[in-house]
Amino acid sequence: MGNPFQIALIFLLLALAAGGAGVYHRLFRRIQSDGGRVRTAEFAVSDLMLTTGILTCLLGALSFALLKTQPPPAADANPLPDAVSFAVLVSLVAVFLQYRGISVRLVLGLDRLSPLRAIALGLGLLAAAFPLILTVSFLSQLFLQDAIQEQPLVTLFRSVARKSDFPAMGRILLSGVILAPLTEEFLFRGYFYGTLKRFAGARTSALFTCALFAAIHLNLSSLAGLFVLALCLTAAYEATGCWLVPVTMHAGFNLAQLGYLYWQAAASP
Repeated sequence: MGNPFQIALIFLLLALAAGGAGVYHRLFRRIQSDGGRVRTAEFAVSDLMLTTGILTCLLGALSFALLKTQPPPAADANPLPDAVSFAVLVSLVAVFLQYRGISVRLVLGLDRLSPLRAIALGLGLLAAAFPLILTVSFLSQLFLQDAIQEQPLVTLFRSVARKSDFPAMGRILLSGVILAPLTEEFLFRGYFYGTLKRFAGARTSALFTCALFAAIHLNLSSLAGLFVLALCLTAAYEATGCWLVPVTMHAGFNLAQLGYLYWQAAASP
């Protein structure tokens, strides 16, 4: 039995999660009624072929990683190579779209909202989503119990934070707060989701891309929370039609996670 303060925190989290669930329920209802605002008309069979090829490679890499019996040690965790790999894929897709005469800016809906309004909406929707993600993650960890294993990158960040290794912390922040949100959102929301929505429908596209987004992080304990995060990112993208909204949410989520880890490291003796 927890102390009264812990119990009060749990009830507060549940109340906030219920409020967040209400916000996203209304978003999903609105998307269902008007079909969403994500542009799909520009995507063609060639985009489906490229998407299929990239997804096949990602699924192959994911399968190979899952076959490893031991995760890489925290000392070997380096976010920059993965970020660079995703940046290469983003460049490939962007060049492919430009070669076909398709404006990436229009496809991503960057003309729909001003940057300031998109960022403000992203932060507001993240505030609604965060309690939901935390609640699902908490319940998932209770269910998994002994199967919980911390991500090597999380262990690494906590370690370098304790040592006040600011260059290493800066590399992780660069990858997690800037590169990962830009590249992952371009691929998963901007390209994969839009293409698959055109040919398979919004629901199938959302479930598949969200599941893959959660799976590529290769951590069982965070799988459910990341899936909920991806659903919220997709809903935000569909509701606004502007890619900068989920990018802001993704960046804010990662920054909050790293900030919490830094606070934990600084507070520990």
